[in-house]
Amino acid sequence: MAAKSNTRTATAVKKEAPPRKEEKPRVEKRVLSEKQLLEMYSLLYKCRQVDERGRLLFRQGKFKGNFYSAVGQEATHVGSLYGCRKSDWVGPSHRDMVAAVVK
Repeated sequence: MAAKSNTRTATAVKKEAPPRKEEKPRVEKRVLSEKQLLEMYSLLYKCRQVDERGRLLFRQGKFKGNFYSAVGQEATHVGSLYGCRKSDWVGPSHRDMVAAVVK
């Protein structure tokens, strides 16, 4: 009696994957209140204004040294510093001038 082979041949029929179930959209709970979100948005705006003003003063020669703009990075400052306590310390780098606005 010949031994049967357990290997499948290349002509074996492929099984189709079962149809995907439609995923329900995730509903995320709001951690911040509407007031806090508006305050954060206000801080974003203030940070942009401080940066723009500094850039303008630098171009006019009224701001000595070097100026490193952080336009477009406001959310990193606001998001990371918004939850800080009054007693927390911040050690900003050369592009983080607006950290003082948030803190």
